[in-house]
Order: sequence, then C-alpha cells, then structure tokens
Amino acid sequence: MKYDVIRKVGERHRGALAFFGFAVCIFAATYTIYEVFSVPEIGPIGIVHIPLPLATSTYIGTSQTNVRERSIASTTMATPPSVQEQVAPPHVDTATIAAPVSKPQTPTLENSARIGVAVGETLSVVSSEELARTLDDLASLGVGWVRADLAWSSVRPDENAPYRWDAFDRLVDAAYTRDIHVLPILTYTPAWARMDTCAWTSKCPPKDPRAFAVFVRDAIERYAPRGVVAWEVWNEPNISLFWASGADPERYAALLREAYTAVHDVSPDAVVVSGGLAPASTGDGNMAPRDFLEQLYTYGARTSFDAVGFHPYSYPLSPTHHKRSNAWSQMAETAWSIRSIMHDHGDGAKQVWLTEYGAPTGGSGAVAASDGYAFWDVPDHVTETYQAELMREAITVHATYPWAGPLFWYSYRDLGTTQEDKEHFFGLLRYDGTPKPAYEELARLLTE
Repeated sequence: MKYDVIRKVGERHRGALAFFGFAVCIFAATYTIYEVFSVPEIGPIGIVHIPLPLATSTYIGTSQTNVRERSIASTTMATPPSVQEQVAPPHVDTATIAAPVSKPQTPTLENSARIGVAVGETLSVVSSEELARTLDDLASLGVGWVRADLAWSSVRPDENAPYRWDAFDRLVDAAYTRDIHVLPILTYTPAWARMDTCAWTSKCPPKDPRAFAVFVRDAIERYAPRGVVAWEVWNEPNISLFWASGADPERYAALLREAYTAVHDVSPDAVVVSGGLAPASTGDGNMAPRDFLEQLYTYGARTSFDAVGFHPYSYPLSPTHHKRSNAWSQMAETAWSIRSIMHDHGDGAKQVWLTEYGAPTGGSGAVAASDGYAFWDVPDHVTETYQAELMREAITVHATYPWAGPLFWYSYRDLGTTQEDKEHFFGLLRYDGTPKPAYEELARLLTE
C-alpha cells in the first residue's frame, strides 16, 4: 500500500520533481566547473567574484590618487601555457636574493625594513603638521617604506611653466629624517603630453616616451641626492583604468626602457621597479599580469627593470589559500607563475616587489570573515578582524620568500565613511583616526 501511495504522489508531482532534479544537476555542474577551472565572474565595478566558499580572489583596482578607483576587468580568462596547470607546493622558488648594489644607502633586504605602506597621493596634499604626525606614527610602528605618487601630471601640468616639486619635497625630506625610504611612482601624464586617443585622463600614456624620460631624469636629479634610491615606473599598466588606451605591453616596454635609461644615467645604483601589475583577466582593454609580463620579455624589456612590481590582492581568500585564481598564489605557487616566467627569461635573481596588498573593511555587499561565508554571497569587503588576519598571514608568509622585495600595505587611513564605496575602507586607521585591529597587528608584527 505504502508503495502505491508513493507512486501516486510521484506521478502527481512528476513535473515538479523533474524540475527539482534538473536544478540540482545544474547546480552541481556549475559548482564543479567553478571549482575545477576557477573562472571569475566580473562584477559591474570591476570586482572579480566567484559565488563559492573561498573560491577566488577579489581584485581591487588600485588608484594612486586621493580616492582609489576601480578597474573594469574582463570575464575572459587568460590562457595559460598548459591546460594541465596545477597549484604547485608553496614556496617552491628558492632563488637567491639579488646581489645588493654598491652604495650603502641602496635598499636591500639586509639593511632596510621589508614592510611599507602605500599612500597614493594623500601625503602630498596634507598640511605639514598632518604629514609629520603620519610619518611619526609610521616610524613608531617600524614601517620602513612609504610608496607615493610622483605624478608628472601634478608636478608639470603646464609644459611652459616650472615644475611644482614643493609637495613631494616635503614628503621626501620628512620621511628621510625618520629613516623611512620613499618609493616614488613615476606616473600619469599631463594634458599636453597625452596620446590623442585618451586625452581626457591623466591615466593616458604619453604620446612620446622620451618626453616622459625627461620628467624622470629631472625627478632623479632632484631626489636621488635626497636619499631616494628606488623608483617604480607607472601604476598597474596592465589595466585600462591606469593605462587608458588599453593594456599595451609593447608601448609600456618602450616607456620603461626610456625611464630605466634616465634613472641609471643619473643614479647608476638605483633600483627600478616595473609598474605593479594588477590582478585582472585578459580582455576589454586589460591583460592578465602573467600574460603582460611574458609580453614585456617578448618586447625586450628584460634589461629595463631591476625588480618586478606586483599587486597580489587576494581577498576574500587568504595568501595561503592556494588556488590558480588567487593572485598571491600566482607569484610562485602555480606551475605558470610570475617567478617561473622570470626564471624562464634568465631573471630568477631579480626580486618581486609587492607594491600593494590589502583588503577593505566596509562596502555595500556581503562581508567575508575568517570563518568563511555562504557560497551564494559575493563579498566585497572583510571584517576588521579578518583584515588583521590577512595582514598577519601576508607578512608572515612574505618573510619566507627569499625572492621578495618589500611588501607595501594599502593603505594608512580610511578615506571616508560612506558604506556604498568600499574604496574608503582600506586603511589601518578608520576615518576618524582610531586604529583598526590591523594597525595593532602591524605594530605587534614589526616590534617582535
């Protein structure tokens, strides 16, 4: 009897049961595809999303201006050299640290702090008192570096007018007196020097790399005597947000070549860092960082940088969540990695400088915590506690990499309180100046 009842119920609800079974199959197939291939879904403002538990990293397009900006990444995955690529065991790269240059003030891992803070252009626009307070605080934490924009568009907006160095002079001189290195980002184009195809934005590359090299040479002549010994050429040149004509490794290689020559003509022992590459997918004007680095070598840039810049943003994943789509893993833990590309081209002795890393603690979407999140969530920020844990993990793991240069945390202080804009919340300090757990964690890590 009971089997007859079950059969009749099944016949009555055959359509619903069939639909339910179909839905379960689709869900299972989708889950499997995402887990195996880690294909990112790109959100409307440039966040890379995988709606699975800790499935992939979230890319934050970084800006080196007063307010960070978003990158619009493509949904097209970069094609690796082999479809069999797997995550390799962690820390497989045992390359030796690049030999230090001769001048004693040149930063090496042996004689300067490994940890810095990326501040964009914020410290160039504050009062002298606020600048002093900020640098005093960073020095008390044990921070050894500040990464800051030295924007061509800001210091030479008028081709026929003198340079406006004053704001950056204050920053460099104040940092020097506190034994903090400054890593200037040589970047951004004034209106008079831009390409015609993107002349509306300073993120447009210059139409003539030689004009950029003149600015670079003038900057080196001014700041090398003040103790600046490392320079980064552009910010995130592999995405259209910061290379507005669309990622173009050939043109960037030409720019890097001119800048490198200008730097070393004036300061032969300086360290030239290639522009920090953003986590992104190839397409829609962007190029995945590994693709971009391969192309730089193709276009002869090997002799035009002393270290590779990279931005291994991983949140909501942690640095030790090894996954092909995790930008942190892509440095050295995937079979095809930043480090493997460098080795393939004879550059294994050069360092990778992690010129930005961080995670926001506010936003309008779901929040990720250290104990995970539901697979249907799409986190756009993390809890303050998890931010501190990401910092601790990043600094701890970074210390084990013999091939790594300094790690720069983005950023020092929140830029606002509007929850709709996650870009306000990357700071160690809240907007009101009170410390987040990450601030306390950094202080502990750097004083141990």
